[in-house]
Amino acid sequence: MGGCDELSGQGDEAEFQSRGDYMTVTNAILKVTYLPDLTVSLESAPSSVKAGTTQTIKVRVSNLGESKAENFVVRLKASKGKVTPSEQTIKLLNGTYEGNNTVTVDFKWTAPKLAMPSSDIYKEWKRM
Repeated sequence: MGGCDELSGQGDEAEFQSRGDYMTVTNAILKVTYLPDLTVSLESAPSSVKAGTTQTIKVRVSNLGESKAENFVVRLKASKGKVTPSEQTIKLLNGTYEGNNTVTVDFKWTAPKLAMPSSDIYKEWKRM
């Protein structure tokens, strides 16, 4: 079992031993699990856009934790325009000790088309 023949995973026991005036734990195994620590940052976005055009928005997702992150969703929302796809699933993002702990996700954003004001709105504006 890879240099750890004492631990079979079956029949292992943890017990207390008394040595007079103190007690110790023997054969106890403590497994520490660390959580992933995900951060999201904007890698690139257009500095200017024309109405109705589609632009690529790049988002960087990094795992600063020690454990891998699996099957999580990254979403991009825009107050105007349309994002496609609006969400993407990341199957695996390793932790800092395993390397490959950053991924870039591309979203397409279509800027809203300009709309001309209706004639009623224009009349109200002109009266002022």
